[in-house]
Amino acid sequence: MTILTSTENQKDLPRFFRNVFRVVSRIEQGGLEFALPDGRVFRAQGPEAGPIGRCDIIDAGCFSRLVRDGDTGFMEAYMDGEWTSPDLQVFMDVVFMNYESVKITFPGKKLVQMMERLRHWLNSNTKRQARKNISY
Repeated sequence: MTILTSTENQKDLPRFFRNVFRVVSRIEQGGLEFALPDGRVFRAQGPEAGPIGRCDIIDAGCFSRLVRDGDTGFMEAYMDGEWTSPDLQVFMDVVFMNYESVKITFPGKKLVQMMERLRHWLNSNTKRQARKNISY
């Protein structure tokens, strides 16, 4: 299995993955791997030794949630089954070891939030859909 260390020259990446990987690539200790639904695996490796956490992406929409809602959105995506990890403790350990260097702050976050609200508003909410939403 080939592990990619850059998104350069990679086509058809999930929306916002390049942005997320650019931020995650600032880690200083250990490594973080992202296995995309298409089988590609990307690793951000810090210069200092440490554990390697892995995140298996099931629904690439989790990157939008991360950009829009920060780490809370990403954790909610985990609870919703949009991503998983073979060892969640190791993944979280690496994230917390590197928290100061990988804090999720994206330029344009407010713009993304506004676009997502507009997109949601444009989706018609019929009576049938409203019943489904309420029952959910």
